[in-house]
Amino acid sequence: MFYDMHVHSKFSTDSSLDMEEAVVKAINLGLTGIAFTDHLDIDFTDYEDEFYYDFNEYFLLLNTLKDKYSSKIKIISAVEIGMQPHVIQDTYNMIKNYKFDYIIGSTHLINKRDPYCGKYFRTGESKLDSYTEYLVEVYNNLKLYTDFKFNTMGHLDYIERYANFDDSMFYYSDFPALVDEIFKYIITKGISFEINTSTYLKQPLDTTLIKRYKELGGELITLGSDAHSPDRIACNFKIYADIIKNCGFNYINYFINGNPQAEKI
Repeated sequence: MFYDMHVHSKFSTDSSLDMEEAVVKAINLGLTGIAFTDHLDIDFTDYEDEFYYDFNEYFLLLNTLKDKYSSKIKIISAVEIGMQPHVIQDTYNMIKNYKFDYIIGSTHLINKRDPYCGKYFRTGESKLDSYTEYLVEVYNNLKLYTDFKFNTMGHLDYIERYANFDDSMFYYSDFPALVDEIFKYIITKGISFEINTSTYLKQPLDTTLIKRYKELGGELITLGSDAHSPDRIACNFKIYADIIKNCGFNYINYFINGNPQAEKI
């Protein structure tokens, strides 16, 4: 039952999750597979030297666990890269000699401002302006990474997690033209659309996003919890798998050797 394609172990600076503990939890939940998508965010504002990890140690442990639990679950090697215009080449240089099954491209900083730490949202700035600036950054990052092959655009509605507006929900109807451009671009490039359930712990998903992605020709959709602790692994997966199905998709995707695989919902 499903792959959790977005999990952070202790190799991520902001996670304390033991990799083997996560594997055991995923098995007990009945998951088919789990991807360890630890953070590589170069030049992260105020944490410039922290979002790195030793890829050799990562693969040594991951491959050990793959062998140990091979009969029970599929363990997928992965990395979540933080996309910024000035770190493209440095990011590529750091991972080019490693063979990851799966790469997520995520925008965590907007013009070097961090929503997580509260430094992104300006006093008096409207939700529409804040979210529009974020979406423009996402779109520009996608277009800049033309020679950098990644498989999934991470958490499109990431911005709503840390907003404190009266209604912080990310609505397709507020930004239809911009969201359409993003969807058209990732569809053309074969980049999948991630449904990241961590965002929806605060408020539900606007299902219009999924429906519009499909209307534009989108076929690749992944499901990830963005878990940093064992209790969040596969959080609300059944709920959102049903939502994805009700929006017209019969399959959820995972990736092996960079190639999309389909698992029937």
